[in-house]
Amino acid sequence: AWQNGITVKLVSSGRIFQSPIWKMLFQTLAFYGGDERKLKETLICKHEGIDIDSGCAGIDINPPVEKWAFEYGTGKFYVDAYYPEGAGPFPTVLLYPGNEGIKEHMATYAKYALSRGMAALAFEPPGWGESGLSGYTFSSLDDYRACTNEIYARLASHPLLDESRLATFGVSGGSLTSIIVAGFHDYVKASIGIRGLLRCGRMR
Repeated sequence: AWQNGITVKLVSSGRIFQSPIWKMLFQTLAFYGGDERKLKETLICKHEGIDIDSGCAGIDINPPVEKWAFEYGTGKFYVDAYYPEGAGPFPTVLLYPGNEGIKEHMATYAKYALSRGMAALAFEPPGWGESGLSGYTFSSLDDYRACTNEIYARLASHPLLDESRLATFGVSGGSLTSIIVAGFHDYVKASIGIRGLLRCGRMR
């Protein structure tokens, strides 16, 4: 009750949005793809007892996300799909977050891809995020091969996506994954990563 009372006063006075810790929270959510204005609007509507679905737009994701779901093993794995504006078909990049990361962490990179006229498909690591909640895990690298094939089959039949122009990109542990996946499939035309786990040498 004490915490609720403080929160009510902070929201009703508007001071909650001046608090450094709340500013940091909203900025972090915006970095991962949330619309900061919509997040604040949702908090205010909830505080005032307004039904979010009818009275407020609620949390909006910018850019819009289409969710792909695939049955695999004992669960499902999920892919977030982002499309640039236009008729397509667009070149596509498959995004891999780092170890213990989730596909939403790749929203900023997806926005950059969109700005370059590319579609982006954000993949979930085994056992993490929305996919992990479904019971989906990997037992070997062959699972990565099989799951990427399923994504490619969906991509190849999609009118907005060009299966002949597919690349992979990853961050941290995901950069290693992106290279491995590219090595599995001749339909992947390029692969790049940031801060990979392997050091190939030192420039002198």
